[in-house]
Amino acid sequence: MVLYRYRAAFLRIYFAEFFRDAKFLKSLGITFWLACSQFVSLALALIVASLLNARRVRGEKMFKVLYFIPYICSSVAIAVMWSIIFEHQGVLNQLLGTDYNWLNDAERPYLLTWAIFIVILWPAPGYGIIMYTAALKGIDMGLYEAAELDGANEFHKFRNITLPMVAPMTYFLMLAGIMAGLGTFDQATILAPISWTGTAGPEDAGLTVQYYIYYEMTEFGNMGYASVMQWAMTLITLIPCTTIMKLRKRAEENIG
Repeated sequence: MVLYRYRAAFLRIYFAEFFRDAKFLKSLGITFWLACSQFVSLALALIVASLLNARRVRGEKMFKVLYFIPYICSSVAIAVMWSIIFEHQGVLNQLLGTDYNWLNDAERPYLLTWAIFIVILWPAPGYGIIMYTAALKGIDMGLYEAAELDGANEFHKFRNITLPMVAPMTYFLMLAGIMAGLGTFDQATILAPISWTGTAGPEDAGLTVQYYIYYEMTEFGNMGYASVMQWAMTLITLIPCTTIMKLRKRAEENIG
């Protein structure tokens, strides 16, 4: 009974701390912004897959392999590669003719967030391209032929046939992308290592929720508070995931 009371008291303290934690809210906002890279990835994947499917491209299989290679590479290796590119005297500044300190600019901390965004986005479309290509090949060509007889142009065919027919695949990829985006960790830890001041880059611009949970758990041994944040993140993740699953089921019913 005494142990139960102690546990309840600690939970009240942790939850009270959680609702007052501005750092968690900031990390949550950064995490949601980085998760938006998955939507950009979906758009790029659909465009590339549509182009490969609509036209006879020489070396189509080679292009698919090239697009897919970054996806199967280690996220840590990719982050290390991009950290070298983003260095103050790195390749990116030399190509753009700029003098930005992408990973540690106190005046422009948002550059770090954008750098992580790019690192997440670069390998992401590969998987979507392969999946969309398979989905596009499964569409009945008779639908396009009937649309052409009715005078539909390429845009109308894409909007009224292609998008609805690949909607279940789109929702599946969106679900996987959101879960991956909200769980962003590797890229943030490489590009924004926690400094001696306890911040992940200037003004915590590289602090994601999972990074914050890990830091609380390992550096401070605050397992209780880390657990509370993880439970909160689980509930937050369930909201978009449940919605997308319902939309995917409705899209499948519309096709059927």
